[in-house]
Amino acid sequence: MIELSFNPIKNIKILHIYEYYDEPITYSFYNDVGSLFLANLVDWDEEKSANVWLYIQVELNEIIKLENKELTLREITMDAMDKHSYIGIETDNKEDFFLLEPQSIDVNYIPDEGSYIVFENEKKLLSVPKNMSETLIKNNRYVLEISFEPEGKHDHEIDSRFLGNALIDTQNIISSLALPSTSNILSRYPEEIKKATQMKVTDTFAASFGIRLESNVHANILSDDIVSKSLQKFHLLFDNLSKDEPNMNKEFYSDFNAKSMQKFNDLVEEMSEKNISGKIKIGTPLPGANTNIKESTFTVKNLKDFSILAEKNVSEKTENITVNGVLYMHDHKSKMFKIFSDSKEDELVIKGMVNDNLSDSVFIIPSNGSAKIKKTTTINNVTKKEKVTYVLLEFIET
Repeated sequence: MIELSFNPIKNIKILHIYEYYDEPITYSFYNDVGSLFLANLVDWDEEKSANVWLYIQVELNEIIKLENKELTLREITMDAMDKHSYIGIETDNKEDFFLLEPQSIDVNYIPDEGSYIVFENEKKLLSVPKNMSETLIKNNRYVLEISFEPEGKHDHEIDSRFLGNALIDTQNIISSLALPSTSNILSRYPEEIKKATQMKVTDTFAASFGIRLESNVHANILSDDIVSKSLQKFHLLFDNLSKDEPNMNKEFYSDFNAKSMQKFNDLVEEMSEKNISGKIKIGTPLPGANTNIKESTFTVKNLKDFSILAEKNVSEKTENITVNGVLYMHDHKSKMFKIFSDSKEDELVIKGMVNDNLSDSVFIIPSNGSAKIKKTTTINNVTKKEKVTYVLLEFIET
């Protein structure tokens, strides 16, 4: 446990009391910044003559389930192991608070199996929060809000296929950003990354075709998990996109793998094609019921300018390679060739143009031999797309 220098639950406002013995001993409450907690008197420390309280941060829907006997006290306590939880040591004079690290709740503080609360109060609970800061504090999950604004006569309508594809692209970008920097478009998502980076739709804002997504997992107290890192990179991409002069330097995109950049480019091109501008907002809950919210707005012009600049941002590498194999196509009319390579290190089939000095050469087809080939690799430094071309310079039959 980590001792805190501040009181995380001061000026509380009790929501509901579930058990009372001279004082409330199990109850739900809001602290001074609106975080929702469940308090439970779990022990008596004889040595310190102190009550031991367990304060666990909960979500409103969890409290609703608890009060309707859809969750037990044990289940809600176990679920809180990866949220902000505190131990309070209360004497007559003061109460000291300690931050519980994940998986560190004393087993003696965990309620027994089947421990339902008895709560007969019919008082209606508050609705689910709409404000992002409130959502971050109460739910302790990462939040992404993305909104789309169509331009044109029917700006109150949006193509349903676009909206569905945009959500899929958004999820794919976030998951791809969690992959290693060497990942390419064919790289698969490991199950643990797919699960950790899964975003859930929790709200919509019809006026701007906006969607609120919350992370499948609760926020890490240091905000250094793969979800947080992916969302911060996601913001960097859109923040750069929104600038009048976006950073197109190769070094800027070196931390973004090829899969994520190609997925990002797909979304940019689709929005540009449909003339759709938009805005993203990313929220991160922080210790002490604080939040960090970043926002970026992009126009159709931003999208189109970015696509033009990205298309021009290429690097080229040329090298001569030797390929042993079977020449099975040498077309004088189209000036095309194809070779089956014997090497496992090369592509199985290499095809391309025939150099002018070989245009009149005659080879027996098929023919075994050794080919000297010019290989040119063009890489887009932004989208990471690669294009490889081959030119046959020489072929020696064996």
